[in-house]
Amino acid sequence: MGNNEFKLTKLALALGVTLSLSGCLSDDDKNDTVPEPPVPTVDVPVADTPEDLTFYVSGNVVQKSTGNPIAATIMFYQDGAPSENVVDIDGNAITSITTEDGSFTFNLASSDVSTLKMIVSSDEFISKTSILDFSEVDSSEPFEAFVQLTKLDSTVTSASGTGTTTSGQLAEELTVSADADSSSASVAIGTDVVLQDADGNAIADGDISLSVVTADVDAASGKAKAIDLIPDGLNESSTTTVQVPVSMMNIEMKAGDSKVKNFSSPISLTASLPATVNGQAISEGDSLSVMSYNEDTGEWATEDSVTVDADGNATVSTNHLSGWPFLWSFPACTAVPTFALGGYPGSVPLIIDIDTPQFSYSRRIKSGSGNLFLRAAAKYGLWNTLNARISVRDLLGNSWGFSSQLVCGPISIPVVQPYEIVNENINVTYSCSNASEDFQDNTYPFTGALVKYAQANRIKTAASGSDGSYSLTGLQSGSEYDVVFTPRGVDVEEQTFTITADGTDETFNIVRDNCELETVPVTGGTGSTGSTGGNG
Repeated sequence: MGNNEFKLTKLALALGVTLSLSGCLSDDDKNDTVPEPPVPTVDVPVADTPEDLTFYVSGNVVQKSTGNPIAATIMFYQDGAPSENVVDIDGNAITSITTEDGSFTFNLASSDVSTLKMIVSSDEFISKTSILDFSEVDSSEPFEAFVQLTKLDSTVTSASGTGTTTSGQLAEELTVSADADSSSASVAIGTDVVLQDADGNAIADGDISLSVVTADVDAASGKAKAIDLIPDGLNESSTTTVQVPVSMMNIEMKAGDSKVKNFSSPISLTASLPATVNGQAISEGDSLSVMSYNEDTGEWATEDSVTVDADGNATVSTNHLSGWPFLWSFPACTAVPTFALGGYPGSVPLIIDIDTPQFSYSRRIKSGSGNLFLRAAAKYGLWNTLNARISVRDLLGNSWGFSSQLVCGPISIPVVQPYEIVNENINVTYSCSNASEDFQDNTYPFTGALVKYAQANRIKTAASGSDGSYSLTGLQSGSEYDVVFTPRGVDVEEQTFTITADGTDETFNIVRDNCELETVPVTGGTGSTGSTGGNG
């Protein structure tokens, strides 16, 4: 058959020569240009992960008696109203957070926020208000928050009752009394009282429920104390005197799912007081201050004072429901209490606890010395003569040391670490499967992520990061830790890495199919481009 391709080729050459000669002999002087061949291009990654996180709030909600994380809902308030200064770590405005494992994270929309109130609630637990103070924090690192809730179980004294209403009034008088070992709390509501919601409207006809929770100030071992029921902020405006509880009751009334908050005329709340509190007798004629707490806004209000009667009872009349502590006044601690942990190895997150019948305080720390409180001691209700046991523990519940001494002053606590401590970094990179082939195996630092770590089902700690390297400090050598890596600013799913703490840095790479790319020309040999792209 012959080689047609070869014949066609020779013909094309002959034609080419003929045309070329024709052109030379022609009088046509047109100079036609031959177009440049297309320049090859490649798609290379562009740095698209955000800048590193600096200041933000990383917190945990735990059960007080066990230290185990619990699911919770956190609401944010300022000046009695939902805060407009809380954002998530991507900068989106939020008013609440629901956490399934007790861990939560948020940031502030403005650096002008000095304090923020969190109302923390969880099913079968007593709600708690926690006040965060940012006035003297390090703005270059995470702020660790820590909230402990008391469970409504056998350790807490409670009682309940039910009734029915017509036109907002009870069909029969309702009295509920909760009796602790050395004290009690009772509520009496008559049939002539109109039950109202928070806006003053009479509640609808139907069934209602009333519950009362109380606890002894000096409770028996294993029992919840009155101070466990008291939200933060009771002494927020205190300077020279503080209010110290001798009794506490929480009262909640509901019509279906709606709360009964007000009454058309006063009802009676009675506290049966213990004979003594911390060795100090409670006598007939003693005057007690009374405050009320609105669990929906986190605000405290001063009520009329009451006088102890001959039976050791104190009764207050009120037209609204809330938490109710009965209080003694004590001279406030006006010093600046400090702590120093002798033998502290550094870099280990610890918890300082002060837990007495009338004063309770816990704080996460990450240094061996400093001011014990973030604000003036009086705002926490500390009085000038309180002696207490101050203990130090780690996030796993292990004891590191303790000291029994005056709290209003310098506190020195020798600590002994119960295991070997190591630190290590995780270096997290990403590669881009959607880049051109020569760049798909390149890796780049995964910056700006939120990283938290913990042993399984324990309190999480936030890791500081720089250029894709995240520092895990205070690890128990030989133990496994789960590291939760939450990317920001890019569409990448949350990742969980597991490490064994041995002090050796580890590297993890995340393959992405959605990297931001830049199309650039190839200017040299294979793989050379006019731009390097990427962020590493």
